Amino acid sequence: MQDIYIVAAKRTPFGRYHKQLADFSAIDLGQIALRGALKEAGLDAEALDALFMGNVLSAGLGQNMARQIALNAGMRQDSVAVSINEVCGSSLKAARLAEAQMLIGDLGLVAVGGSESMTNASKEIMFSDGLVDSFSGKSMGITAENVAKRNHISRQDADASACPPTKKLSKHKLKDFLPMKSFKLKISSKMKTFARIPAWKPWPVLKLPSLKTGPSLPVTPPQSPTGLA
Repeated sequence: MQDIYIVAAKRTPFGRYHKQLADFSAIDLGQIALRGALKEAGLDAEALDALFMGNVLSAGLGQNMARQIALNAGMRQDSVAVSINEVCGSSLKAARLAEAQMLIGDLGLVAVGGSESMTNASKEIMFSDGLVDSFSGKSMGITAENVAKRNHISRQDADASACPPTKKLSKHKLKDFLPMKSFKLKISSKMKTFARIPAWKPWPVLKLPSLKTGPSLPVTPPQSPTGLA
């Protein structure tokens, strides 16, 4: 089995809703990140065989947002571009699909990513396609609360589960992680400059007990989707 390596990674800064990145669509942001990763790796966009992009709020972006990002970033016309929607797992699935096609020899050099702009999605689309469970009609947050209550998982249990891996990660030096620096955003006539920030910084786990707990919620009976076992 051949070895597959990650040679570079870049991301744009995270912006707040209707704030810093409001002028940039998900396609703009994906293109900027892809160009940044290629620059860091010292690769030309034409060297890429494919781009796999995770994206959930696709309404209004036009056909196959991954294809738009690929060609706008300079990839070849005969390259492959795939948009993947598996909700929160979209970008992870993009990476796994790319890995699988590389392992069987279909593809050589592949770019993988994910891009969203909640600001540029309508509220109706954001809730219906991104934040509300299609089967129960409840928000994802309520579903998580129901699962916790049904399985007798307390707030303390959840905190205890979250702390160990975070503390373990905190022991490592940031330089040991693949750098994913932020950078200036520039596309067409749009230009914004942001301070350089680290890709990851340890979460102060000691603050967990002080975080407010939400109100108690009733458990919603589980519903099976019609037509599925």
